[in-house]
Amino acid sequence: MSNLNFPQRKRQIKVVIGSVEENLSELISECVKEIINDRFDLTLKTIYYGEELMKIAENDDVDIFIVVVNSIRFHPSYSPQERIEKSLQLITQIKKTYGKPVIALSGWLDNLALSAENIMKAGADFYFPLPVNHDFKAALEDEMKRIGATKADQLPGDNVLSTGLDLIKQKKYIIFVDSHEDIAAFVSNLIKESYGDNIQVFPFKDGKPALGFIKSNQDKIDLIISDLRITPDFNGTELLKMCKTLNRNIPFLIYTAYEEFAADVLALGAEAYIVKSASTDELMVAVAKYLSLTMLKAAKKSSAGSGL
Repeated sequence: MSNLNFPQRKRQIKVVIGSVEENLSELISECVKEIINDRFDLTLKTIYYGEELMKIAENDDVDIFIVVVNSIRFHPSYSPQERIEKSLQLITQIKKTYGKPVIALSGWLDNLALSAENIMKAGADFYFPLPVNHDFKAALEDEMKRIGATKADQLPGDNVLSTGLDLIKQKKYIIFVDSHEDIAAFVSNLIKESYGDNIQVFPFKDGKPALGFIKSNQDKIDLIISDLRITPDFNGTELLKMCKTLNRNIPFLIYTAYEEFAADVLALGAEAYIVKSASTDELMVAVAKYLSLTMLKAAKKSSAGSGL
């Protein structure tokens, strides 16, 4: 009796891009197609209007929304500020009301309402500043793998959301080291307001106690932020060296008033060097970025452990 070989049915993946900028939409589409390759049967749509995106989220079985927050078209009667507010409301509706994954992009962050923390607070699973870069592609590829693996094993009525996305809901732990207690309190409160109960910030005004805490809890810590000049006998550079020796996988951000040491500190392994200023946007963009990447690594580790 001869063996009959039936062609395997490809997994269906639906991706919607929200943007009025054709060149940008084409670039994002190429990223999606490059990742998808021939492993999946891809349906890809680009939508200009916020109202239409909302209808699609409500009625269509879309796997991922990629939303360029400041590139969505709304009714012409809306002011620029109202359009930004509508874009954030759109993310909230897509994610929190309809439960669809949202990757958010933005070309500029000089408007307070369009800050990175507001975009994440609105419900985006990931946020990346433009231009499209490796980090965005890594997040996109991880989402594609997660969805493909989930749908392959799904039975009728099963919940489509997998462990990968559930990790977003788990509490994240941030270490913040700064000798100025007012700065530590301000930034800690800003992060807490942005992420709610999903974040716990541990402030330290001295690097040595911070290092001791990190040594005891390194498997739970998602991000370290430190001033460069903490105390005369133990500075941020020393803390960075010891933390990277201890665990290179924990992202370490330097947040300082001094501009001139960036090259040296980055060479030691810091993920970012951020100069303190009146605006905290750059810091909050970095926090959103490295928390997302930490979550991605955890999701991949969890998927590998579960055999997905």
